[in-house]
Amino acid sequence: MIKAAFKQLIWRLAPSLFQRLSTRYEGQCFSISIYEGERLDRLKPHSEALSPVLTSQDITDVPALFVADPFMINNKDKWFMFFEVMENITRKGKIGVATSSDLSRWHYHEIVLNEPFHLAYPYVFEHDGDIYMIPDSPGNGIRLYKAQDFPRGWSLVKKIQQKDIYCDNSIVQHDGVWWLFSAWAPDKSAPKKLRLFFADRPDGDWVEHPASPVASRDQSITRPAGRIFKDKSDRMFRFAQDGTRAYGESVFAVEILQLDHYSYQEKKVNAPILGPGKEAWSQGGMHHIDVHCIGNRLFCCVDGWQLV
Repeated sequence: MIKAAFKQLIWRLAPSLFQRLSTRYEGQCFSISIYEGERLDRLKPHSEALSPVLTSQDITDVPALFVADPFMINNKDKWFMFFEVMENITRKGKIGVATSSDLSRWHYHEIVLNEPFHLAYPYVFEHDGDIYMIPDSPGNGIRLYKAQDFPRGWSLVKKIQQKDIYCDNSIVQHDGVWWLFSAWAPDKSAPKKLRLFFADRPDGDWVEHPASPVASRDQSITRPAGRIFKDKSDRMFRFAQDGTRAYGESVFAVEILQLDHYSYQEKKVNAPILGPGKEAWSQGGMHHIDVHCIGNRLFCCVDGWQLV
């Protein structure tokens, strides 16, 4: 802890010295952008937004390697975006927040959730006037947080699963029941299985669905890739990141056809809705989407990566 605090001080006082003392990062560098479109299969960069809208260079309170896994929520006529900040001292993820009034220009504020272990995928949602978050905390089970002073003040209110490797936990309310999808594996190198749980409320008692795991053979759809989305015709889609050739290369939409206490059916959309882009920031691939319907159009926060 002392060593980390000392490195943080060096970064603030002498950034160039910090860079010389730090181990060079080589790998996937993620950035965040805003996409829009009339349909899921016709998404493109938002015409009025920068592309990307957030990068590691926008993070001001910790040295950052990249930003990823964005989720948006509208509160009091302002958009709040929560996302993973991969910090360059501990090489662990923390959760940061940025705000926007128009979805085009975003202002980064600060880290709002930090734990001794890695955090990512801050799935934020509202229930009964409170705002909750279920971040990715692999190796530490599935953890539910509630904002006591939104967008700050996140406190742990429920350990849905006590331990084990669960990733990219995605929650939705459907027919008065809360449903939770989570990618699980016995260890980090094993293939993922998509497990499904249900409860009467987010902080209630969760039960595993009798059809769980609901996806295991097709590894292109076993790991969630963003908020579960219901369109205007009440069709429900979950999103999955395809990492069969390279981690986070593309995103598939999977339509949920039947979801109740006893049965589950889904259908994978044939072609990815997101993939490697033409711009440098996303030329390696894209692996996350959070879709919101505003008027007759879809607005999404997405991420993409390039190798550095």
